[in-house]
Amino acid sequence: GLTVEELGKRWLAKLKAQKCRPMTIRERGYKVAKLNAAMGKLPVLSMTRDRLETWLGGLGVAGATWDTYRRFLRAMFQYAVKNNIVEYNPAAAFDPVRQDEVLPQAMSVGAVESIMRTVQQYAPIMVPTLAVQFFGGCRPGEALGMDWSAIDFKQKIMRVLPETSK
Repeated sequence: GLTVEELGKRWLAKLKAQKCRPMTIRERGYKVAKLNAAMGKLPVLSMTRDRLETWLGGLGVAGATWDTYRRFLRAMFQYAVKNNIVEYNPAAAFDPVRQDEVLPQAMSVGAVESIMRTVQQYAPIMVPTLAVQFFGGCRPGEALGMDWSAIDFKQKIMRVLPETSK
């Protein structure tokens, strides 16, 4: 039967065909690669809830990160169900992680200054990307999707385009 690795390739190709954002493709591809390293050669039909849960537990992640892996597994195996590769989704029974909604804590001015000075010294090409993240509130994918045309220095406006934002 079809291997987990082949399923991952087909699913990623489908996401690309659907014109998902490049950052989304990279993130999903990273997760597919991690799954493939552990179970890529196994048949998709051999995937069970317990096997996937054991793999998830072995990742050493918790909270929101665990939940992103849960959503990834559910989505990929739902693709397999829709395409008649498997009859049921072994990840469908995973419950979401319950988390208290807590606002993220802002970094101190000193911490940001220290990071920016270090980056300026060792990787100056990263300074603009980090600047729009720290001072513009952009996510990493949004910052990486920008170019200089998105910033109007005279009017002090930064445009985050739909194709690079959530």
